[in-house]
Amino acid sequence: MKKYLFYSFVTLIFNSAVAQDTHFSQYDHSPLTINPALTAVDKNLQVVLHHKDQWKSLNGYRTDELSFEMRFDPTSWIKIKNRTALYKKKTQKGFAFGLSVFADKAGDGSMQKLCGTFTLAYHLMLDPNNRISAGLLTSAKQRSLNPSGLRYNSQYNYIGAYDPSMPSGEIYKSNSLTYTDYSAGICYSFGEENKYMESNDNKSLKMGFSLDHLSRPEQAYISTIKAKGYMKYTLHAQTLLGIKNSSYSVGASVISMFQGPQNEVTMGMLLKYRMKEESKYTGIKKGMAVSLGCFYRFRDAVIPYLQYELARYAIGISYDVNLSGLKKATTGRGGLEVTLRFFNPVPYLFQKKVRASFS
Repeated sequence: MKKYLFYSFVTLIFNSAVAQDTHFSQYDHSPLTINPALTAVDKNLQVVLHHKDQWKSLNGYRTDELSFEMRFDPTSWIKIKNRTALYKKKTQKGFAFGLSVFADKAGDGSMQKLCGTFTLAYHLMLDPNNRISAGLLTSAKQRSLNPSGLRYNSQYNYIGAYDPSMPSGEIYKSNSLTYTDYSAGICYSFGEENKYMESNDNKSLKMGFSLDHLSRPEQAYISTIKAKGYMKYTLHAQTLLGIKNSSYSVGASVISMFQGPQNEVTMGMLLKYRMKEESKYTGIKKGMAVSLGCFYRFRDAVIPYLQYELARYAIGISYDVNLSGLKKATTGRGGLEVTLRFFNPVPYLFQKKVRASFS
């Protein structure tokens, strides 16, 4: 009985209007769920398929997302120091847009959420290495609940046995909710390319802030409850530094989310090994890299992570090892998470144009 009561409590808390939103452990690869200003911030085009299966032993969460990001004009060029075309490089300013579909199902009550979003961002280039971005997101959401799958204290008789014929005492005004929502965010980006192909001294940094649920929609199923969702505040940062004259890079990231009485902080590091460089002109030789890392979600989980990249494709696998009080029910088993990505440009290809030399 304790198991069912505990899990029903956890399910209701984490899916109610006053709880944190559903999100991913591989948050670096789910930019549209973090900050609309991250839309195509460092890719001309990116498609991501995201899947997470969490707390499976407790009929837990299953979450899926498909997202698409693209710049409106990725092929535009700017002149460097007003020189000839030999001094030109691709600009990183201008508009970008994103689309995503998000589905989530959780618990004995079959709580489900279906969400479609549209994001619009503008990237302002301060100089060749520094950028400021701003973005807006609008979404349409539908939530549903099947109360017949839930158990309540009032449905246990005097000997402690569950009796589904006993009334729950709850009055549901609706089993389905539909509403619109809005988010906004800003982001600062720094990127410095390799001085030459083999140097591996590139540097990148992204840091931003976003505000979600600006409309604070009503999200109560029970008629006696008035529940407007809390706004969510998100702070995030990510960096990747090449280890000079080697095939290794070191990355670190952190994200902090605050939503009403709930808060969450996750941070971690990874080591990236470039196994093979993309051929500069023909593209016949495909770039290849592997990354190994570990993240820690405070008071909740340790998350080992592995990613493999080949040319324009990448697959990432992580697993939440549960450390919170819930581990008594899950025996430490958390959640498997998988990402599949397609992106452009290729991250290994040395693309910076250099001045031609004349003798």
